[in-house]
Amino acid sequence: MKKPTRQDTINLRVYRHDGPIVYENIVGIVTYPLAIHRRTIEFEEIQAGSRTRYSSDWSITHIPTGKGFGITSSNWNGVVTYVESIIDEPALLMVTDETMTNHPCYRQLNERHNELRAKLF
Repeated sequence: MKKPTRQDTINLRVYRHDGPIVYENIVGIVTYPLAIHRRTIEFEEIQAGSRTRYSSDWSITHIPTGKGFGITSSNWNGVVTYVESIIDEPALLMVTDETMTNHPCYRQLNERHNELRAKLF
């Protein structure tokens, strides 16, 4: 998977404690149902003019729910390996947080996530 550049942008809905936020033209790529993208805080700072460059960090977000995976890493190969290893989990195809957490394969997804996170990051 090729690392995105500033020309490779996506629109991303992210769930925050105060509700969803949509980021337009954030650097990233979509491998449905996941997105690999630059950190949203850095994107906000660049938009506000208080920052000029991104760090080397990448984040992963579940597109349908907007939930982050708690992974922020500068290890591009690790991020790609994580996404490629977890993308076929059936629970990721659920469109809401409730349906995903109630899916019979959610425990399997959670175990896989913890295993990959410990191994790669």
